[in-house]
Amino acid sequence: MKFKKKLLVSFMKRLKKKKHLTRKKAFVYLAVGILAINLLALVVNALGKVFSRKTLIPALSMVAVVVAFSFVYNLNDDLANYNLMRTEKGAKRIAMGMTEKFFGEDAMERFEVKSPGEMTVSFAAAQDVENETPASNFIEGMKPYFIKVNRQMNCVTVYTYDENGLYTIPVKAMTCSVGIGGETPLGTFTTSDRHEWCYMVDGTWGMYAVRIDGPIMFHSVPFYTKNEDDLEWEQFNKLGEDASLGCVRLAVADVKWIFDNCPHGTGVEIYDDVNPGPLGKPDTIKITADCTWDPTDILNVDNPWNACAPSLSGVESRIVKVGEPVDILEGVKAYDSCGNEISSKIKVTTNLDLTTAGEYTVEYSVTDALGRTASQSATVLVLKPNDNNFFFSLNDKINHLN
Repeated sequence: MKFKKKLLVSFMKRLKKKKHLTRKKAFVYLAVGILAINLLALVVNALGKVFSRKTLIPALSMVAVVVAFSFVYNLNDDLANYNLMRTEKGAKRIAMGMTEKFFGEDAMERFEVKSPGEMTVSFAAAQDVENETPASNFIEGMKPYFIKVNRQMNCVTVYTYDENGLYTIPVKAMTCSVGIGGETPLGTFTTSDRHEWCYMVDGTWGMYAVRIDGPIMFHSVPFYTKNEDDLEWEQFNKLGEDASLGCVRLAVADVKWIFDNCPHGTGVEIYDDVNPGPLGKPDTIKITADCTWDPTDILNVDNPWNACAPSLSGVESRIVKVGEPVDILEGVKAYDSCGNEISSKIKVTTNLDLTTAGEYTVEYSVTDALGRTASQSATVLVLKPNDNNFFFSLNDKINHLN
């Protein structure tokens, strides 16, 4: 009895030191602890009848204390981990820790949070990932994406795998800048280390750097200093053409997508082809020295480009006679979020019929390279041939027809 009392007191002291402990957990631990202590006491008493109590009981008591404390310690850690797994961030912490513990820093990890408290983790030794990964690796060791860099066209296309485990489904295209004079090597590689900021060989800084092979990395257009507002704006305007010392430069939004979504060990193929890729080569946007932020860095609340939007000018209502030709784009211009003219991208939607008198609406819209849209509408009033009331204002004409 004294043995159980001492063990219970020690047990409660240990509980007080536990982390993540709530009142509900404390009752669970206490109930499990009392049960374990009673079971251990029964075993000790039974063995004590066979062997000498003087030597056996103290030894078994020590073992009982260690076993009980170890059980409760592991139980608490398991429950704490369960609580962490209830969030994606917590689950990733556990998965990354397990990866490093069992496979080392060079192991590649893949984890998926399916629902609160449920997580799937797959591990595999670091290895080359071919663009045709066999279906047998569909679950373990399969990376979510494979990256292809078309060096000739300065275009990156990201693929995911199909039902056969082959990377055939294009999901995202990005415009890049590869090395001048063929400095970006051809071949198939796997990504390794990554850095939010990386000091470059020419004394500049790159954001969201992901190593492809040796000194060759994915990273942003260089910054003069380690500051988001100190971008080399002339180099940013070269996206889509050869411009780097060998690395693959991307806009901040694009390289951050790779940084966030393509884990360690993601396959990368660098090749040459006149066809940019199945999704084409996205348009880029140009900036000036007046604002040296990357306009795609929209998650940075301090970025002044976030307050900018495309615009339309010259959108006006007009009056025409039935059968008269009219150019509804005459005098209409469009500008992107950074002030560059993009009139060729204007889209027009209308039900205009120049053969029938009536009032028609013309909708103008434009979307720039940042994905931002502007729209405006105008009225076209088509009058009958014998209607000579052109001295009315436009509003008068509309009222006249109504």
